[in-house]
Amino acid sequence: MMVPRQSVRRQSMMSMLAIIVTTCTIRPSSAAAWVPTPPPRRRTNASASSSITALAAKKSKKNTKRSTNNKSSGGGFGRTSNKSDDNNAAVLSISPPPTKVTAAAPTYDAKELAVYTKYVKEESSRRQTKKDAAGLVQISSSPLMFTMDNFMNADACTTLTEEDSEAFCLEFRDNVSQLLGGQMGALDGMKFNYASSRDANNDATSEQVSFPDGVHMDTNNDCIFRHLTAILYLNDVPTECGGATLFPLARVFDNDPVLSASKRLLHEKIGHTRSCGVVRKSGVNREADAQLLESRVGSHFLKNPSAEGAIRVQPQAGKLLLFFSRTASGMEDPRSWHGGERLRHAPRDNNESSVGATMEKRILTIFKQVDYGSQQPDLAESSLETYLSHQIQTQSQSLLRLSQL
Repeated sequence: MMVPRQSVRRQSMMSMLAIIVTTCTIRPSSAAAWVPTPPPRRRTNASASSSITALAAKKSKKNTKRSTNNKSSGGGFGRTSNKSDDNNAAVLSISPPPTKVTAAAPTYDAKELAVYTKYVKEESSRRQTKKDAAGLVQISSSPLMFTMDNFMNADACTTLTEEDSEAFCLEFRDNVSQLLGGQMGALDGMKFNYASSRDANNDATSEQVSFPDGVHMDTNNDCIFRHLTAILYLNDVPTECGGATLFPLARVFDNDPVLSASKRLLHEKIGHTRSCGVVRKSGVNREADAQLLESRVGSHFLKNPSAEGAIRVQPQAGKLLLFFSRTASGMEDPRSWHGGERLRHAPRDNNESSVGATMEKRILTIFKQVDYGSQQPDLAESSLETYLSHQIQTQSQSLLRLSQL
């Protein structure tokens, strides 16, 4: 019996479909009914927040671990790191913070304490000197000269009298000593000077600039160790009344004949233009040289100061003038001749016919002399100039440093 071809084909297709269904069907391993796995649910906001928090904590811990590994060579505080070269793994151990310990006060033995106390004292003195000397100004290099306004209290200077000046003079001497690095000589002298426009030698009616007492060196009268002068002005003197301290040779040219005249006078041991020794026993007359020195400040000085070779310091209460009569080599400085300018009456009510008020000038002067005290230099066979030069250089350098503050 013949089976139709269509039937055979239909049976083959059904068999293949049965095999496919049998292969793809998943059956539970047990006899229990199979329950399909539900699909995953979406995260809620709460679960997402907790996941983010956990992730941040994990990342922070990772960064801390990495930072500790980087600092392990520097000894991070409270942590130790064992670093592996193979996998860069780090094992951290966190130690508790150390207990706070109060540091004990430092102790010094007697020698250390003495050294420290001396240092504090010297440093305080140096700083005070630097503060006090802030206004020191160098106005000339030859002669080496400085001025300082308000060096002493102006009111105290104005009311000072010679009778009650002991305490003031001691303070003045100490202040000058500080400028010189603390040097104070037993041979230093101090003098109180007073002048008036009514003095006979002042010729108060003349307008000519002149020196009523001549010009001089502070090394005159055989004061061979004297090298530095400190003048404190105790009252104000207006410019139109004169009274200035004048240095007629301070700014003259090196080839000026007046410098040659100055050197000739010093060679003859003449330290004052009004000295009776101007005519020496040898018969050499130096009077012309003395007159030349005094004539170097003319009547045109006030009109054109730049044309003069002189330096003029006008009195002002509390003002200090310091100048050296000797150079750094110990030689007398031929430019350090100086003198007081003539005083004139103070003008009154712009009335030319009236006699002006009397003008006064008061100064307090310290004459410094080279004095090494117990620290004498080893200059057995040296000259006088060499002997003097060491202290002169020390003091001049101290003033130059302070003037540059």
